[in-house]
Amino acid sequence: MAEKLRLNLPGTDITHEQLAKWINEIKSSSMVIVLDCPGAGLAVKALAGKDRILIGACTDEQRYSTQFSKYFIPALADLQSDSDHDGKVSVLEAFTVAARQLDDSYRRQNLLQTETPILEDNADGVASLQPWRYEKDSADGLAASMCFLSHE
Repeated sequence: MAEKLRLNLPGTDITHEQLAKWINEIKSSSMVIVLDCPGAGLAVKALAGKDRILIGACTDEQRYSTQFSKYFIPALADLQSDSDHDGKVSVLEAFTVAARQLDDSYRRQNLLQTETPILEDNADGVASLQPWRYEKDSADGLAASMCFLSHE
């Protein structure tokens, strides 16, 4: 039996497979899913899909508490994250800033890094650890580079 990501909710816990089933029922032209939880990578294959951007705080084997959103959410609203200077922050730009800030935080505290953010946006079910290299690697990152969560 394959490992399952379990989401602790009031009542019965759900697995990533149940979450994927519910998400698949949502009618939407595009979707951004952020899993900031231990073992988030376990859900990548089940949640990947056309016109979906899946962001996980860590890989499937990393099982400790995560801090990714502490950096990702502020990066979405911070124009300092706008690396291509087009006046808006893409999901990829915010992800890149958050991943680097998280890495810096572990390094400054001289701690073993227990989370490595991942991104999947090409529907192949395989997440990238460095989606900012999408042009060079022909992998995940293109859709996230064109997705903006702000109207400004």
